Amino acid sequence: MIFSNTMGRDIGDTDLYKNFLFADFMRESQSLTIEGAFKDPIGQGFLFNILEPGDEIKPRSPATESFRYSGGESAVIKADNGLFKTVYFTFGLEDIPDEATRNSLMNRTLQFLG
Repeated sequence: MIFSNTMGRDIGDTDLYKNFLFADFMRESQSLTIEGAFKDPIGQGFLFNILEPGDEIKPRSPATESFRYSGGESAVIKADNGLFKTVYFTFGLEDIPDEATRNSLMNRTLQFLG
C-alpha cells in the first residue's frame, strides 16, 4: 500500500512504477473530488473530497481502478498478480479530512491485501 501525491511525476518512467505499481502516469490532477469505482471491493459507494490532489494515472494489467478523480483518470488502483498485491493511492491519506471515510477506506484496503 502506497500513498503519494507526486510519485508519478517523480518516478513514472521507471520499471518499478510500471511493473510493480502497474501504473502509467498521465498528468497532475486538478480535481478534489474522488469517486469510487462501481463494484470495486475498495471503492464501491465512496464519494468524498480531498484537500490536495495528486497524479492522475492509468492502470496497467493486472491492475484495476478503485477510485478516480471526478472528470479525470484513476486516483487509486489495485493489483493482484498472483505473487503479490499492491494498492497505489495518488493522494495522501492525510488529505481525506473525514476520519470515518479514512477508517472505512483503510479497512477495505486491508481486507483486499489480506
